[in-house]
Amino acid sequence: LLCFFSPTCDHCQAAGKEIVQLTAKSTIKPKVHIAFQEEPEEVPNFFKIIGKEFTHQVFEIRQFMKVFGISNDVPGIVLLWNGNIIKFYQGNGDAAFSKDKLAKDLKEIERLKKQ
Repeated sequence: LLCFFSPTCDHCQAAGKEIVQLTAKSTIKPKVHIAFQEEPEEVPNFFKIIGKEFTHQVFEIRQFMKVFGISNDVPGIVLLWNGNIIKFYQGNGDAAFSKDKLAKDLKEIERLKKQ
């Protein structure tokens, strides 16, 4: 999972908590890397709130938006498998992240791995 978060965003913190809960229960243990937009001093508190630390990098806002996309909204979570984008969850609309959607997509990956 490649996550694009703002460390002080309530929605990003909620998504982080759900990722921690889901990966603890899932038979597939995806690697999680977080790209934060600015506020490096807030990153430790983010990890305290979600209950786990993940590898991460903090980007200046222009760099963050160049990679993430100017029209996308945080939280942004990209599910990758074998270098391919399986799903891109972002923002709070129809494409929003939910642990139920991710659980379904992880089960599909597990099914594909068994083939």
